[in-house]
Amino acid sequence: MLSGFDRTPSTPAPVDELLSRYRLGSHCNLRADATIFKCGDPAPRFYRLISGIVRGYAELADGRRQVTDFLFEGDLFGLQPAGSYSVTAEAVTNVTLAVYSFNARGGMPSSVSLDVTRTFLDTVSARLNEARERMMLLGRKTAEERLATFIVQLAAHTGSSDGTLVTVPMTRGDIADYLGMTLETVCRMFRALREKQIIALPSASEVRVLDRAALESLANGEHYVARTRFPTRSMAARGAAGHAPRGYVGQWI
Repeated sequence: MLSGFDRTPSTPAPVDELLSRYRLGSHCNLRADATIFKCGDPAPRFYRLISGIVRGYAELADGRRQVTDFLFEGDLFGLQPAGSYSVTAEAVTNVTLAVYSFNARGGMPSSVSLDVTRTFLDTVSARLNEARERMMLLGRKTAEERLATFIVQLAAHTGSSDGTLVTVPMTRGDIADYLGMTLETVCRMFRALREKQIIALPSASEVRVLDRAALESLANGEHYVARTRFPTRSMAARGAAGHAPRGYVGQWI
């Protein structure tokens, strides 16, 4: 079940604790829209995101762009030793990065013990599997369910303490390229969620969650009947009259 609203501090993953303990990397600051690396570049180093948001994307043969990841504080990326980067990574916001270099043979830095390396690789493998499962799940959802899923997941990273106000620093085009939809469809789905009073849109970079239960039900692909806020008539009477009673939100699946 997806629920991105409970933002109690989580225990750092073992790999984050290890990399923090071993001062292996240098730090760098980049402005929004800066390129960190390009698809096809040699991959002599990897990164940990200290602050800000990064997007990873690949360009398809027909020129379209597929956003593969949005990365947040603590995420690792660029993990392709002795090879080349398979995606392009860019800063969505101003970012601070820790930069770690692979050794001459494309492995972990020599100062890292074998146990640390194994823990590191196990953690990275688990995260990659989770990412694949998320992408497969999105592929089976409707456009509205995909957007609801995205908002729920984003709330875990950029939401207020209660998750009701979510900052959306990426563009609608970024979201469309991530969810596999057109820009027009993304805008239409935002409007649909707003019209159903599930969310409000204070600005282009903010989403206010009005009905948490409805949003999470959509994200989980569940059937949901919106609340009747002022049930002044029976459903039969409403149908006979041909219109909804005042204050009735409606039903959707």
